Amino acid sequence: MSLLLQALQKASKSREHGEGEPGSASDAADQLALEPIASEPLLRDEMPDHSPTPAQAATVVQASRMPPFDPIGYARDHYMIVFLGTAVLVAIIYGSYVYIQVSNPGLLRSAPATPVPPRAGPSSAPVLSEAAPGSKPECRRSCRK
Repeated sequence: MSLLLQALQKASKSREHGEGEPGSASDAADQLALEPIASEPLLRDEMPDHSPTPAQAATVVQASRMPPFDPIGYARDHYMIVFLGTAVLVAIIYGSYVYIQVSNPGLLRSAPATPVPPRAGPSSAPVLSEAAPGSKPECRRSCRK
């Protein structure tokens, strides 16, 4: 990163002074150089052997465990999936209920309704008396003559 910053600073200085062309090979070789690496990486064979302490081993083992499934946390993170799943489930249950009620209306009743026999007593509905053979029937609506 510092190499990039140094190159940008040198480029801005060269623009201010107007020195050389920006694409010349001699400028690029002078300005850009690799920084030396601070230290060479060690190979596994060259690393010093030290055994981890029990506390370090416990930390590694505990870090590698997966947390248990939390349904509330999942619902909070994926609320649209939970909402749509619930809506589909309610729609399926309601559709099944409507289908059963249309195809078999008495299927979900606890006890089938027994029909009530009609009473033999006097009815409350008015009965029209038959007209005599010589009389004219009454005209309830306006009759045309």
